[in-house]
Amino acid sequence: MKKILYCFILTLFSFIVFADNAKKDDWINPYLIKGYISYNDFNNFISSKDERAQSFGAAYLSGIVNTFNWENIAREQKGLPKIYCAKSALQSPEVKKLMNQYTNLFNGEPIKKYGDEDLYFLVRFTLRYYHPCPEENK
Repeated sequence: MKKILYCFILTLFSFIVFADNAKKDDWINPYLIKGYISYNDFNNFISSKDERAQSFGAAYLSGIVNTFNWENIAREQKGLPKIYCAKSALQSPEVKKLMNQYTNLFNGEPIKKYGDEDLYFLVRFTLRYYHPCPEENK
């Protein structure tokens, strides 16, 4: 009987802890439902006082930069020139510096011109047209 009671209490405690943590993470649900992170969403993440939101913004941007680097590798293997200079445009020793550099890079211009679209495509567009790779300039 004690074992059953102990297991019940342990299970109840785990449920309460996880349920409490789930409520703390409710802030991310609208973005998961929407299916993309916009430029304005990203700005809200990095300027948030919530460390989890800042970390999420950092992870998202870092994932975008990684994707660009893999696309470059794939193009090089096919004998094609690089098209995304993610490293030259966004390279920074720390993710926080990377985010700040990215924010300063745009100055809001793509938002005024092209609307608040998916952050991935805004970064892709900007790196392609505003920061062409050195090989393409030759």
